[in-house]
Amino acid sequence: MKKNILFLIITSFLACSFLYSNEQSKNDEFQNICINLSKNKLIRGDFELKQFSSKTKNTVVSSGNFTLSSDNGIIWFTTNPINSVMAVTESYIIQEIRGKKRKIDGSKNKTFEEMAKIISSLFVGNYDVISEDFNIEYGLEKKGDINFWSAKLVSKNSTLASYIREVNISGTHSKNSAFIENIELILFNNDKSIYRLKNQKVIDNLSNNEKQYFEK
Repeated sequence: MKKNILFLIITSFLACSFLYSNEQSKNDEFQNICINLSKNKLIRGDFELKQFSSKTKNTVVSSGNFTLSSDNGIIWFTTNPINSVMAVTESYIIQEIRGKKRKIDGSKNKTFEEMAKIISSLFVGNYDVISEDFNIEYGLEKKGDINFWSAKLVSKNSTLASYIREVNISGTHSKNSAFIENIELILFNNDKSIYRLKNQKVIDNLSNNEKQYFEK
């Protein structure tokens, strides 16, 4: 149960962590990418998630739409194969399936707190903590008129490595904007979760429906 909860935290927060990164890299171009990402305070978009089991060799595909909020967290509205909602913040998770809502409080769980510290550091772009917990590789390339960026994070913190080994994040960028489009999570047992984020739009406000999942 504990690993299941932490998996939800990891997959959800890492999906949005670099959207608000302002880490001071020696690479000026990547620093500009992070600055542009940090401008996206609220985003809505569509997602596709492929979850691969290294044990069974099976892949489960789900899809829907999502909302990212730099002040609150992330909400996944899954529409396929079943309707469900999952909202994740630094202190709790809300799951809703077939109208039944469940809130999981992680504030008193030490492991949860440790993971929240790491994820929070990613969320705000704290380079000191990020570099302490991850070996980081950056990549930048241009294909035609499109600029691509990538970040590979390999866990070196023993607590983090016992749940997740590697995170690969990539996206596109221009002079004044940047978005994350792909997220690959490789867990301790070699299971993989691959997110594809599409049709992303910066928005001004949360809807009333979205606000209810970010209740304090």
